[in-house]
Amino acid sequence: ACTTKWPSKRILRQCEEENPHGGGVAWLEGGKVSWVKGTDHASISELIDEKVISLPAVIHFRIATCGGISAELCHPFPIEPGSRLDTAGQSERVLFHNGHWPGWKRRHPVAELDGKCSDSRFMAHQASRGESPEEIEMIVEQFVEQNHVGKVATLGPEGILLFGKWYSKDGIAFSNTHWVTPRSN
Repeated sequence: ACTTKWPSKRILRQCEEENPHGGGVAWLEGGKVSWVKGTDHASISELIDEKVISLPAVIHFRIATCGGISAELCHPFPIEPGSRLDTAGQSERVLFHNGHWPGWKRRHPVAELDGKCSDSRFMAHQASRGESPEEIEMIVEQFVEQNHVGKVATLGPEGILLFGKWYSKDGIAFSNTHWVTPRSN
């Protein structure tokens, strides 16, 4: 989660190496949230360098825990009914998720979603049931606290909201620190 500065190219590369199943980025633009997903660290660096995207922004690199590896299941997911699978677009607000929601399929019917599905996409769809930013925030907070789903970030007109335990390094919030000391393969 980047509010005042961007991560270095080295950090972006390290994050992708530890979370290699696709990247995504979202930023505020013209009162809406724009996003691109199914991309890589080099493309995100290029967007930053060319000032195509601006702060505040959230960047995510995925490890596919459910739903398989696909550009459509990279993050972010628009917080709207159905949480569409577009790999680029605009929405009022989006959701990023780091973690796994155990048993999400058993407890919730996914038939209301068309196409590929993951716990994170379903969480964004469920969060869209809130009618105000405050209600959406309350729904997401409940997911994190009650279901032990890891960490969640949302980006909307109100800025970046973080749920769960995040780590701050040099003014940037990270949902994990695996990239600092890469795991051996």
